[in-house]
Amino acid sequence: MYNVLLVEDEAYAIDLLLETVDWEKLGLCIKETALNGYQGYNKFVMGDFDLVITDIKMPIMNGIEMIQKIRDIDKDVELILISSYEEFEYAKKAIDANVAGYIVKPLDDDELIGTLKKVVEKLKNKAKEEEKREEAAETADDGNLLVREIKNYIDLNISKKITIKDVASHFVYSPNYVGKLFKTETGTSINEYITYVKMNKAVRMLKVTHNQIADIAYGLGYDDVAYFTKKFKDYFKITPTAYRNRLMDKKSGDDTK
Repeated sequence: MYNVLLVEDEAYAIDLLLETVDWEKLGLCIKETALNGYQGYNKFVMGDFDLVITDIKMPIMNGIEMIQKIRDIDKDVELILISSYEEFEYAKKAIDANVAGYIVKPLDDDELIGTLKKVVEKLKNKAKEEEKREEAAETADDGNLLVREIKNYIDLNISKKITIKDVASHFVYSPNYVGKLFKTETGTSINEYITYVKMNKAVRMLKVTHNQIADIAYGLGYDDVAYFTKKFKDYFKITPTAYRNRLMDKKSGDDTK
């Protein structure tokens, strides 16, 4: 049900509206009523409303002044204006407040109900859009979490021969799904990330250990040393052996200083 604030300075008009319209059937609930714009504005501030229906000509604060104040604090609430024929053009010109409908007195029941139905449909569509945005946000959060978990899984299993199928199987998703998600979130593919981690770990091992190149390759899940050497050279433009020799030469040069 959508909450409605009804503002009308003639009490009998409020009673008439309450009696002639099946508000519940339309999915609407008259949560509050007010007899002038001042009362209406204060009730709006204190309540939670989806729709405000207001007369224009009222004492203390007229309908136009009230909805302008309402728009200052709420850009989304739906508004329907009720006016006499003489006020109709004035109301349309005076208000730049995204009004959902104008209804001329004396009220025509069919016109009023038709306008209310349009507003309810608009409120439903807004609710659906909001739901989609929330779902998208939740999906994005879930996606970020899954990508972090994928990275952690790869880091912990980098000594093995890892494929995108292994990753997908571990997280019980299809390879196509995890591949697209990872690419969307990081800008790189899972295979590229696996290579990135393996190559950077190879560099660290070349720097801090005296392991043979073959042992480093096997320790990173490569069962073909020649293939590992090719991947390393493609990535760093230098072979693992040449890289280690360069490190040793640099260290020797530092020691002689």
